[in-house]
Amino acid sequence: MDLLPFFQTYATLAFDAEAIRQSSRIFAAGKQGRRRLLAAIGDSVVNAIVKPGGVWERAARESGQLVNLGGWRSEFGEYGIENFVRPHRMPIKATVRSCATNWIIKKLQQPTASLANPPQNLKGTGVSGKSVPFPNRAKWLDSHRLGMNFSIRHLADRASVDPKTVRRVRSGKSVHEKSLIAIAGALKVKPADVPND
Repeated sequence: MDLLPFFQTYATLAFDAEAIRQSSRIFAAGKQGRRRLLAAIGDSVVNAIVKPGGVWERAARESGQLVNLGGWRSEFGEYGIENFVRPHRMPIKATVRSCATNWIIKKLQQPTASLANPPQNLKGTGVSGKSVPFPNRAKWLDSHRLGMNFSIRHLADRASVDPKTVRRVRSGKSVHEKSLIAIAGALKVKPADVPND
């Protein structure tokens, strides 16, 4: 069983909770200060999850003891709780980066933004303020690409598409369905799992 999806959700919730807690400092800071504060929040969330004795390891050890996981042997080798306690730092970090980018795009774009009433007109906009037809697809691509530690060029080579095509998806622009299917295949994801928004 892969624990990564659970901890990606945990990272997203922990990041949002801490960003909301520090929202007055974030909104009071300048553009660079906001980015630094969000990066610091992201680093603290990632470290809390993946450090030795962190949330990931504690959860894996405690749940392994509760269900008496013990150890087992298969044709591929011996397994035990140690196989579950090693966290995946890069995908968690990619998830938190996506959260920080989301905050910058959606909540911090306008200086008068309020957490109680976030501006509705920012939905689907990029940093430049131009409309982006596929913002969730862009976040999805970055999360999966960084989780697999692929550069844009490496992903393009694996998908047999032009790097410009990957950049278009990454910036939320439309691309041919064939290209999306090829990129999904390179990321080892079903094409149906690629967001349509």
